[in-house]
Amino acid sequence: MQPELFREAEERKLRSGAEQVSASVEQHKRAGRYREALLDIAGLRPQVDAFFDRVMVMAEEEAVRRNRLTLLSELLGEFSTIADFSELVQAEKT
Repeated sequence: MQPELFREAEERKLRSGAEQVSASVEQHKRAGRYREALLDIAGLRPQVDAFFDRVMVMAEEEAVRRNRLTLLSELLGEFSTIADFSELVQAEKT
């Protein structure tokens, strides 16, 4: 990831927020406090929402697009070590 390629404030805020939360999440994981780790990750929701609301991930400029995808990939890799989020499904309402 190349921070100098960030064009939008939301990219920088998401990266900064993730870096701040990462150390805390790692400490919680080592101590077996997975609930607290997940709560820390959930605290990034405003930055994630703002990123997807205001940033075009698939930018025309290849380097910018690749950088944005790398940011998202690193977030997923960092925080998916707690749980396999791909297995979550939304229950149907009856």
